[in-house]
Amino acid sequence: MGMDYGTMSMGMQAISTATSAWSQYQQGRAREKQLEYQSRMEDLQADRIKFRGDWEEKRAREKGSQVKGAQRAGYAAGNVQVDTGSPLDILTATDREIDMDAAMIRYNTQAEAGARRAQSGLYRAAGKTARSDSMLAAGSTLIGGGSRMLQQYDYFYGD
Repeated sequence: MGMDYGTMSMGMQAISTATSAWSQYQQGRAREKQLEYQSRMEDLQADRIKFRGDWEEKRAREKGSQVKGAQRAGYAAGNVQVDTGSPLDILTATDREIDMDAAMIRYNTQAEAGARRAQSGLYRAAGKTARSDSMLAAGSTLIGGGSRMLQQYDYFYGD
């Protein structure tokens, strides 16, 4: 003897509900993985920015030292004392410029890398939210499917 229409209908409803819930859950997991990947890429980019900034700061200090060396050489060629008066003021000002350039490079690097790290955190949070949302959607689908199955049961087998 075969299955009656009510049992088949409820069975198909159960399969459909379970498949939909599983699909919603998997979509959330996939979105979470995608956002986690984007988060890791932002972290790597922040590391690259920091490396580049450190190199640029070092290079700016080296160039500044070359300028200062050329200033000293020029004064020495003219038999000018560099430890007093205007030559000392100029060399001191050059030191300040070197330090200011290095500080600006460091600040810009930290700001840019910090923005990347903040974006990374947002991606991670969005990934966790996507996972939670998918579980809620899957749960809602299961509850809705169960409710429809009860309605079908009542229709086919109720009084």
